[in-house]
Amino acid sequence: MCYETLSKSETQTLISKVNHQKMARHRNIVRCYDCIVDSANTKIYVVMEECTGDNLAGLIASASRERRHLDEKFILQVIAQLTSALKTFYRKSNGKPIFHHNLKAGNVFLDSERNVKLGKPSYTTTNQMSFDNKCDIWSLGCLLYELCTLCRYVPSSEQKVLAEKIPARTLIKIPGQYSKELSMLLNNMLNLTDDLRPSMKSILQSNLLAEVVEEEAKKAQGRSELAKRNKMIRSARKNKENLTPGDPQLVMLDNIARRPRTDSQHTSQVDKDRHVRQLRI
Repeated sequence: MCYETLSKSETQTLISKVNHQKMARHRNIVRCYDCIVDSANTKIYVVMEECTGDNLAGLIASASRERRHLDEKFILQVIAQLTSALKTFYRKSNGKPIFHHNLKAGNVFLDSERNVKLGKPSYTTTNQMSFDNKCDIWSLGCLLYELCTLCRYVPSSEQKVLAEKIPARTLIKIPGQYSKELSMLLNNMLNLTDDLRPSMKSILQSNLLAEVVEEEAKKAQGRSELAKRNKMIRSARKNKENLTPGDPQLVMLDNIARRPRTDSQHTSQVDKDRHVRQLRI
């Protein structure tokens, strides 16, 4: 990003937002690793996690071409994961809240298990960034509508234009295959009055998302336990020579070494060995 046309204060705000993103550690947020300032060329380089999978925009386009609707449970999973990610992103930086303001289908990526990863926030430094987090709730509602109907909600983001196009208390309709609770959540998110939109906390605590949120908590616990186990294994391997016979960590390493490989692991190893032989030839 070039900051040549920005003032000194705007440049500092931009760097502050990038640094804030580095601190936002969450399984459903694209990781920001580093920020490099090139003063000579007035450019800032942001080093981010590579996303090799598709994004929601591609998934929606594919479903539209095939004329099939997305499963409600998947949609609820997307909303739960994005809401949780936004809550993490909203931590205050230097006493000031920083919001995402770039929530759209093309900026939400999918991993191999169809979990979402929220992409980079808006780095705009204009006054529009003074809006509160209810703006992101609106964007989340627009994304929810797009997931249900496979088309965008409104072409404009101007509040005045929206008010003219959408009269107050207009019921937003989605395909009948989706539950009334999902329709109600959507209508609450897209309320033209900011204060009447639900909070992140109330969305995650709703009965509609209860089952998905519980599953996400179990997955998070499993990842945490796996990370602890891997840490123990690395530590045990490092200190293997200093461990006494019968030590629990040494027993754990022996069990791992004796564990039978699956067919897929065996096939992978065979392919790897064949590749090495070819390189030697």
